[in-house]
Amino acid sequence: MSGGRKKRLVPSLDGSLYQVDGEGIEAVPLTADFLLSSSFRFSEDLTVVGGKEVETYGIDLNTGKVC
Repeated sequence: MSGGRKKRLVPSLDGSLYQVDGEGIEAVPLTADFLLSSSFRFSEDLTVVGGKEVETYGIDLNTGKVC
């Protein structure tokens, strides 16, 4: 929340973040990778910790099945 209004962070395909509040969109000077590799302590009893998982899949071009 910012100024009593809910804000939502939306990632783009290149990792940039945008702040959306229902009335507009604003770029945030942080990346999704930065937030995922960091932890923030908001108060004595609230800490947010990020994480990242990467998976790679192969697809058979003839059958479309995942290998």
